[in-house]
Amino acid sequence: MFKHLLSSIGFNGMTVDTLVARSQFDRHEHVTGIVRIERDDHHIDHIELTLIERVPNHDETSEFATYDRVLEKLSLTDNGDDIPFSFPVPARIQSLEHEFVIMTQLFIDGSVDASDEDYIQFI
Repeated sequence: MFKHLLSSIGFNGMTVDTLVARSQFDRHEHVTGIVRIERDDHHIDHIELTLIERVPNHDETSEFATYDRVLEKLSLTDNGDDIPFSFPVPARIQSLEHEFVIMTQLFIDGSVDASDEDYIQFI
């Protein structure tokens, strides 16, 4: 019911899907793909891609099993419905065994921001 109410007043109308070229990347190449946007009438203020390494949290006083470590952050120009991106694999990865996530965020004027998460691996 609440989801339908948000849609009826223009929230959640715009969606984003990050399509990476592959799910595995060699440490010596670029992560590539496109950000696909389904638009509505709202204006996109800016688009941000963040590569995150999920690191095990060994702090016994914490309630969180992992913490997010930002490895790379890109700002993309809104130039259409399919926006290409490319960035080198960062050299400062702690461990190839960790979980890696590309988080995409559309910052939308006057609406709820749209986001997407995609998991990738480095070999």
